[in-house]
Amino acid sequence: MEAAKATVLGMRRRAGGVVARVRLDEQLACARCAEGRGCGAGLFGAGRKRSVFEVPVAPDRALAVGDRVALAAGPGVLLKAAVLAYALPLAGAAGATLLAGLFAVGDRVAVLAALAGLVAATVVARRLQSRRSCLLEIEARPAADRTAAGA
Repeated sequence: MEAAKATVLGMRRRAGGVVARVRLDEQLACARCAEGRGCGAGLFGAGRKRSVFEVPVAPDRALAVGDRVALAAGPGVLLKAAVLAYALPLAGAAGATLLAGLFAVGDRVAVLAALAGLVAATVVARRLQSRRSCLLEIEARPAADRTAAGA
């Protein structure tokens, strides 16, 4: 998957270092997602038109307003996204089903409990995913930097 390209809109200092305000130049999607054959993780961001983000800049990178950058994320970000997209909703459905089973309420109620657990966990996952802290693990690098593009 190629790194997402963005344009630097501004820079500012924060307690943890320098952050760049960037605007995505294109929609974030891998080739499979663009063809409609992706994993479905994009559903958690469906309907969002947000294309401006603040991302950290490594101390050794010199960026200026107007520079083109590639947004790179470490493997921990991918794992977090997978947990939010798949594991948390599955755990919510399974947990609600187990609770319904403990109270011996019957199959229909257990199915409804599983659906309620799935929906509740999906809402929680969306809220956790929308927190700004998850973006702090994405780094802006000059677009010419081949390591950001995965080459």
